[in-house]
Amino acid sequence: MSIFLDYFLIPSLFLSSIQSFLELALFILVLVCFCFSIFIISRTSIGVLSRGIYCRSIRYNFITCLKILNIPREEVKMQRQNFQEGSSTFIHYIHQHLTSMWRNVKEVSFELHIQKDNISIYFYAYHQGFRGEKCFKEAWKKIHSLKISLETRFPNIKAEIKEFDDLKEIFNIIDINSEMVKKKNFLIFRTNESEIWVSAILMRGRIEKSPYEKYSQIDSLVRGLTRLGIDAHFIVHFKAIKPSRVKKKRTTNRKLKSSNGEILVQVNENELEEREKELGHITGFWDVSSYIIVKTETEDKTEIRTTQVKNILTTVYSGVNYSPDIKILSGREIKRKSKKIVLRKSVGRTSKMASTRLAALIHFPEKPVPGIEAYEYPDFEIPPNTIFNYYTGIPTAYVLYKERKIFTCMLDPEDLRRGLAILGTVGSGKTRYVINLVDKLLRKKPLPMLIFENKGEFLGLIKSLPLEVTKNMVIICPGSEFAPLKINLFDPGEMESEDYARRLCGLINETLHSLFRIDGDLSLQMSRVLGEVLPKVVKEERYRNFEALRKLLSEYAENNRLTAPYVDSTVLAIDARLNVFRQGILSRVFDVEKTNLSLNELLENVVIIDFSYLLSQGGTKEDTKIIMNLIMLQVFQAGLRRMNSEELRHLVIVDDARFLVPEIFKRHSSGDTTIVEDMITIERGKGQGLVLICQDPAISKVALSNCNTRVIFRIAFKSPEEEKYIRLGLNIAEEQKRHLVIQPKREAIMKLADYPYPFRIRTLNQQIPKITFQEIKEHNMNHHQWLYPEKEIKDITIEEKLEFRDQKEKHINEILSWLVKNDYITVDKAEELIEMNNLKTQELLDKMHSKNELLRTIYVSPISGKQVLYHINKDVSLAFMNNELKNFLKNYKLNASIHLIKNGDKNKIIKESNWVEYRQGVILTFEEKAANQIKKWYEKENNCPEIISFTEKGISELKLILEKRVNENKTFHILIIGKNG
Repeated sequence: MSIFLDYFLIPSLFLSSIQSFLELALFILVLVCFCFSIFIISRTSIGVLSRGIYCRSIRYNFITCLKILNIPREEVKMQRQNFQEGSSTFIHYIHQHLTSMWRNVKEVSFELHIQKDNISIYFYAYHQGFRGEKCFKEAWKKIHSLKISLETRFPNIKAEIKEFDDLKEIFNIIDINSEMVKKKNFLIFRTNESEIWVSAILMRGRIEKSPYEKYSQIDSLVRGLTRLGIDAHFIVHFKAIKPSRVKKKRTTNRKLKSSNGEILVQVNENELEEREKELGHITGFWDVSSYIIVKTETEDKTEIRTTQVKNILTTVYSGVNYSPDIKILSGREIKRKSKKIVLRKSVGRTSKMASTRLAALIHFPEKPVPGIEAYEYPDFEIPPNTIFNYYTGIPTAYVLYKERKIFTCMLDPEDLRRGLAILGTVGSGKTRYVINLVDKLLRKKPLPMLIFENKGEFLGLIKSLPLEVTKNMVIICPGSEFAPLKINLFDPGEMESEDYARRLCGLINETLHSLFRIDGDLSLQMSRVLGEVLPKVVKEERYRNFEALRKLLSEYAENNRLTAPYVDSTVLAIDARLNVFRQGILSRVFDVEKTNLSLNELLENVVIIDFSYLLSQGGTKEDTKIIMNLIMLQVFQAGLRRMNSEELRHLVIVDDARFLVPEIFKRHSSGDTTIVEDMITIERGKGQGLVLICQDPAISKVALSNCNTRVIFRIAFKSPEEEKYIRLGLNIAEEQKRHLVIQPKREAIMKLADYPYPFRIRTLNQQIPKITFQEIKEHNMNHHQWLYPEKEIKDITIEEKLEFRDQKEKHINEILSWLVKNDYITVDKAEELIEMNNLKTQELLDKMHSKNELLRTIYVSPISGKQVLYHINKDVSLAFMNNELKNFLKNYKLNASIHLIKNGDKNKIIKESNWVEYRQGVILTFEEKAANQIKKWYEKENNCPEIISFTEKGISELKLILEKRVNENKTFHILIIGKNG
């Protein structure tokens, strides 16, 4: 029996052992799979998104970045404050922004990136979670919370949240995908092109928070690292914790002794720690890790620089009470923690600090550093938006509060009537401000203007403004042939000759007087002689030139030599003074037979007189003064004859007003004034407006004082008197005057007549299209042919207009060819197709629409908004096809019989098709659908005509057919079936 039992017992034991082994193997397999799954899940992957960096392991970790762009120096100097504790006084850093981060952001990093020529400051906000989308939203909220904390504590600070392209560069601190070679105290990152030696210096333990009297600790650190000329990243990662979580250490006393053994200070470390915890309950308590990453190119340099950086940290953050422990990480540690370095996370043992102590690591440099602006926004009054008329006003700028735009600044036309003065250095944005003003004003209402300039910037308005506005714009470039200015001083026009002669004598005298030369004025004797000769010059057309005037003056001298012994010298003096009108490039303007710009044309259009061509051809400032003063005098005298008006009727804009109203003008009496000064003071009630633009206050104080609206861009003062004058004129306080010379581009201080305080504005961005001489001539020829002599107009009409007509027909054919194959065309597509500017393309399409060649519909797209679509007219389409086909067949020297019918009439199509087929012709269709339909109609018939769709493939087929018929002497029949109506 026992043998029988043993016989069955042995196999059962064997089976049970196998079962146990299998269970164990299965358990090990499950465990391995679980561990492998955990490894796969926990494996860290890093990537860049549009607004931050993500790090994915078991949980998501999103990092967002904030860069500091501007640090106001005056405010940052206040970040160090005196703190009274008992009888002792300490210097502490402000920490309120850190307290805000402790309560709301929780985990932050601070980075100071020092390069040879640039220093950057970054803050990073973190959030962890299992759900990626929610985690990203929380991180985005935290970076905005961090930003507002800094902006609240430092009101004029400027910070920017970085996005995709910048983030890729910022987080590329080390290339973790490159080959890594470990050394004892550094790590080498090798790529195909180069290698970078990286070392890491970790700072642990408590740091001293008492700054120096002259420099803050960050200033000392920056100066020390900058001297080394290395690429270094000082990173501080701090994570919020509760003070109660900090373990209490045993009481220890630390004694600091002198060299002779005398006890200097006895420190109770436990009391200091308790004090730190008490402050942490109020100000915030943090887990802090701080380290510096040093990147160099050679091994020797790395070792030396790493040691130097260690010494700098020890010097800056050591003191009587605390001294940090500085450790250089090994190459193995750097490699193991490389991803944490990229994410600016903690890389070693942390230290516990209250916000008051953490501020010693995280504060802004107070001294100037490269790469970071130190601009401080002054406090100006903010005008109520009720002072602006949003119905009749012109939007020209935004009112600023600090760096933020709060509402639109409107300039009322009434402000132009009372005078507008704009001052600013070259490139500050004053001219573009006026160009934007003119652009908006002309779009709002038609207004005649006279604009003087010398840079050619206003000329681009003929491209940016609508056609109904630009057709009234006249461009004049004195001295040129493409936009000439011709002024015959002796042509009376519609005036009586005697009245004009008397007026001309005064005009010449005023013009010579405006040159501000000692010998410029006409004496009483000269005025009398000229006044007697001029009526004869003006009366007869044959005398209306300078040569005739000279002869008449000589005759006058001969006739009056006995009664007036000094008449010869008087005539010579008059001739010398009048010589300024006919010398050099001015002879092209004044030594002419006929005036091409009448006073009516001058006063009824927008006339832009650009002196850039005259100056480029050797003209002088004196030449521009003569032309400007002569024209301004006529405008002034015409304005005096205008009826009184409270509305703006005419506007004069003078760029670089020093030419017209310089401060060097010598006044012979209190009533001795310039034309511009009279225009401001006398013609205001006549509806005359004036805008003066100048680089500095070196213009007439009379003119400047009477301009009730003033806009001052960045300006340079030549003397304390100029500064005082501008400051008083703007009503600027003493502490605000520094802002006048450091304003950024496009920012200005405005003073309105109806508001007692100045305020800051930022002008609208105005793009200026470039324009060529040929385009100027085309514009004037199209709208103002009276500028050119009749012979020149005829010549241009014969030569250039024929070319223009051929070009226009070519463009029309290109548009029709496109529409034959497509349902519609937009203005943008037509502009691309015919390579013309948008304005001319729009004009061409509108003309085709007015001639019923194109149909027009309006389509509103949810993406692109309102669009105008142009469709080809069906009759025009057939006629165009007929034309194109005839031209096409000419190449083959074939006679063609072409028949046009519309798709949709089945019986007529079959009848015509049979006729064509009988004569061995072809059928052309516009649409594939039409071709397929005709083929269906012919299914029951034995023979079907050859049907070709009007496509590129169809045209190729037609060419093959035509090549076969070239040698036949028969008429080729073609049936064109148009689109269904």
